[in-house]
Amino acid sequence: MENKFEHASRTGLRYTSKRGYLSTEDLWNLPLNHSSGIDLENVAVTADTELEKSGGKRFTSSKITDPLPELRMDIIKHIIGIKLAEKATAASATANKAQKQKVLAAIAGKEDDALAGKSIEELKALAASM
Repeated sequence: MENKFEHASRTGLRYTSKRGYLSTEDLWNLPLNHSSGIDLENVAVTADTELEKSGGKRFTSSKITDPLPELRMDIIKHIIGIKLAEKATAASATANKAQKQKVLAAIAGKEDDALAGKSIEELKALAASM
């Protein structure tokens, strides 16, 4: 993939969007989906349409007249894949954080129960030692 990004940056590859042309660097700042339509989903759909018009989709032949539409799609798919993986990682981290908070709350509850179960003498001794 490195060579594809190098090729894109050297040729000044641009992607069509609702706000005009975007550079490869701009794609990293786009959300996956957005109500404004300025997102990776719409850029990918537009690039796929351009790829189909160029006759760039080949499965048994490598003869492509213009390699740029296929390069655009490869880069967009790569960026979408990374963003989806990052989104899944963030969702997992959020779920883990919520679960950890529940466990810590349960520990605090058990500690309170253990403290409440002590005798008056034990509580007085504990208070005096603080």
